[in-house]
Amino acid sequence: MGGEHPHNLKNEIPDALNDTGIAYFDGNRWYHIWYSANEGFAARADFSFRIPPSLWEFQCNKILKDTSNELIIKSAHIVRFDNYKMNIDKYAIFKAGEPYFILIIRFKNTKMI
Repeated sequence: MGGEHPHNLKNEIPDALNDTGIAYFDGNRWYHIWYSANEGFAARADFSFRIPPSLWEFQCNKILKDTSNELIIKSAHIVRFDNYKMNIDKYAIFKAGEPYFILIIRFKNTKMI
């Protein structure tokens, strides 16, 4: 996950950050099967003010569940703007045998003191 073929990641440059998504290796070769979505959010009434993930403060990541049937991972981030702090928790749920995964993103907006 992360998308670009592994041999290309070492050549990553800022202009190519939109080139990733999800890649699949079948044992013989890589398939680029899904392109990334330009993720981010607008934090003001002025929608031109957007905060991309590259500006989020990474807090931690955790494995919440790891069994032979299911893997759940979480990452936590913080974004600060104006007098606010946005807590962003991302969860990815993978189930054995399923050709998809579930992505949940939770935002919590709090006013800073």
